[in-house]
Amino acid sequence: MEQLNGEFMVKNGFIALLLFVSSASFAQKIEINTENALVEFVFIEKGTKGTFDKVTVSVMLNPNDLSQSIITGEAEVSSFRTDGPDRDKSMKSEHHFDVENFPKITFEGKDVVQEEGNYTVRGTLTIKGVSKEAAFNFSIQENEMIFETLINAADFGVGIKKEKELNGVQVTIRIPLK
Repeated sequence: MEQLNGEFMVKNGFIALLLFVSSASFAQKIEINTENALVEFVFIEKGTKGTFDKVTVSVMLNPNDLSQSIITGEAEVSSFRTDGPDRDKSMKSEHHFDVENFPKITFEGKDVVQEEGNYTVRGTLTIKGVSKEAAFNFSIQENEMIFETLINAADFGVGIKKEKELNGVQVTIRIPLK
């Protein structure tokens, strides 16, 4: 399988991200750079890349007590874009994302764990009204947060191939910090 990269530039979207890094004596607030946030989303089999222009993310990370951390996100499906207008129309139709009935993709984090300097947030990802457990690995590197996961679009009723195994989607979200 070839290595693919896709990009979602978060433009004109409102991203609210607060990162609280706590220590025993103080908390430090870090804000993101919304104009340069980048989300990569690739349908692996076809190499189809796309963008969501309207994304909201909220992060409260307490490294001293990860059980107190909260990570959520939301994307407006109507802002989905690829390099093909006909493909975009098809992907937004009732056969795939069904934007009329399911206008948002959501993630509600439930559990944050840390292993070897990297974090994983487990929670519920909801696409097209189907909720499944999902895990995003994330780290904070060089003034940006990077979230990564692999999902199967067919699990959410958005598959583009009849064979379930051909509906893999690589998701990488890069959120620069100010």
